[in-house]
Amino acid sequence: MSNNSLSLESPSLWKWSIDERNSLDDLSDQQLVDRVMERDAECRRIKLENQIFMDFLRANDPTTLELLDTLLKYLESGKGQEQKQAKRFSALPIATLSSHSAEAQKINLTYKTDMVVRAMEDAQTSLVDFKLTAKKIRGKLNAELEEFALRESDIKEARDIFETSVVTLGFDPLTQRIPAEKFIRYMDEWIKSAQMSIQKIKAQNHLLETALHENFAQLKIENKYFREQIDEKSAYLVDLKTVNGGASLVLTNYRKHLQKQEQDHHRLKETIQEKRRLIVETEEECKKKKTELDKSWENYDRIKILKNTYKVPDVIEYVQLKNKLYYLSKNIKVWQRRKKIQDITLNACLRQMKNITGSSRTNPAWLEEVTVEERNIESEDSDEY
Repeated sequence: MSNNSLSLESPSLWKWSIDERNSLDDLSDQQLVDRVMERDAECRRIKLENQIFMDFLRANDPTTLELLDTLLKYLESGKGQEQKQAKRFSALPIATLSSHSAEAQKINLTYKTDMVVRAMEDAQTSLVDFKLTAKKIRGKLNAELEEFALRESDIKEARDIFETSVVTLGFDPLTQRIPAEKFIRYMDEWIKSAQMSIQKIKAQNHLLETALHENFAQLKIENKYFREQIDEKSAYLVDLKTVNGGASLVLTNYRKHLQKQEQDHHRLKETIQEKRRLIVETEEECKKKKTELDKSWENYDRIKILKNTYKVPDVIEYVQLKNKLYYLSKNIKVWQRRKKIQDITLNACLRQMKNITGSSRTNPAWLEEVTVEERNIESEDSDEY
C-alpha cells in the first residue's frame, strides 16, 4: 500500500498528522524556516547515503540491486490497485509495514564508514584515471595544435613564395598576364621540393619506427614487471586492509574495555577516597575516645583510691561541720543583705556628692573613708566569729 493511503485511513497516523500540523501552527516564522532547513539538510544527507549505498551495491553486489529494481517496478505497477484497495485493507498494510520495519536490518556506523571509505577510494581512483586520461588527451591536442601551427606556417610561407615568385615577379607588363610557363615551372619545383621533404619525413619515420619498436619491446618487459609488482602490492594491500579491519575491530573492543576499566578505576578511586576519609574520621574519633578513656581511667583510679582510703568521720565532728556550714551560710545571706543596703546608700550618697560638687564623675577620695569603715566592720565581725 502507499503511504498516502495509510496516513489517510489509519486513525493513529491521521491523529499524528493533526498534531504535527498543530505543532507547526504554534511555531513562529523563523522557527518554521529553521525546521524546513533542518528537514532539507536531513533529506540531502539521506539522499547522499542512499547514493553511496547504491554505488556500493552496484560495485559489490549487482544482483541485490537488480532485485531492488524489480521490487520497485513491481511496487510502481501495483500502486494503482493498492490505492483502490486501501479503504478495505487499511489495517493490514500498517501491521505489515510495522513488521517489516521491525525486521529491517539497519546499517550501523561501522558499515557506513566502510562504505564511505570505499566510495572515497573509488572516487580517488577515478580521479587519478581521469587525470591520466586528461593528460594524454591534452598532450595529443597540444601535438595536433603544434602540427596545425606548422602546417599553417608552411602554407603561409608557400603562399608568400608563390605571390613573390609567380604573381609579383612573373607578371608580364606587356600582356598584363602571368605566363603559364612560369606557373608550371614553379609548380614543378614546388612538387619536387615537396617530394624530397616527403622522402625525408618517411626516412625519419622509418628510423623512429625502428627505435620505437625497440622501445616498445623494452617497455612491454618493464610494464610486465611493474604489473607483477602492482598485483603483488595489491594483494599485499588487500591483506593489510583485512588485517587493518580486524585490528580496528580488536582496537574498538579494547577501547570499550579500556573505557569500562577507566570507569571502574574512577569508581574505585572515589571509593578509596571515601574510605580514607572515613578512616581519618575514625582515627580522630578513636583519639577522642582514647582521651575520654584515659580520663575515665583517671577518674576510676581516683575514685578507687578514694574508696580505698576513705574514712567515715565521727558523728560529733560531722555535726560540728554541719553547724559551722549553716552558720556560714546564714552570715553570707546577712552580708549580702548588708551589701545591697550599703550599695543603695552609697549610690544615694554619690548622687548627693555630685549634686553638691557639681561634678559628673565620682572622685575616688570620697570612697576612702567608707572603705576604711568597712574594713573595720569586717575585722570586728571576723573577731566575733
